[in-house]
Amino acid sequence: MNPPEWALDVDTSTPQNAPVSFAIRSSVLKELIEDLEWPGASVRISINPQPAGVTFLAQGHGDLQVDLLVGRCNNLFVDFKCHRPISFLYRYKHLSAATTSIPAAVLKENHASKLTIDCHGLLRVQHVVNMRATGPSGRHANEAPDAQGVGSIPAFSQPTQDGSQALHNRSARTSFVELFVAPQEEDYEADEV
Repeated sequence: MNPPEWALDVDTSTPQNAPVSFAIRSSVLKELIEDLEWPGASVRISINPQPAGVTFLAQGHGDLQVDLLVGRCNNLFVDFKCHRPISFLYRYKHLSAATTSIPAAVLKENHASKLTIDCHGLLRVQHVVNMRATGPSGRHANEAPDAQGVGSIPAFSQPTQDGSQALHNRSARTSFVELFVAPQEEDYEADEV
């Protein structure tokens, strides 16, 4: 069996090819995916415009379904963009690796994770990471030690013309970690007669 070939020149301007996406709090995503572990090897992600929501269905040694409806779970969703129903199957171990390996600082600060599925089922998982998260030494992760080894000079700062330090804008302190998950090939033999 050959791996699927991904079309890199997909025209996303047409509704049938435009990707669908949703963003939820990272801590909720991690807990949700961890809960789907017990049934087994596959998780189906379905995104629907009406009623607006996302369904996670784990299949294996039993079934477990989690429905997140936008109207009922407003505090969970940061963003939701879906113009057509879409549904793909993913291996649990791949989905788990992309969604539950979220840094503790991201979970602590309650950042969002965005999941986008293209027309071929390729899942892109984006985690927002704050670069000002406190490191194990107690100083911020983007602070460089000064001459005495004490973190006081932000590494993202630049000297200005008068010699003082100026910080980059806030967006320079936020980064994204992107992970991709290919859909699982579905077995259509059961449908053939």
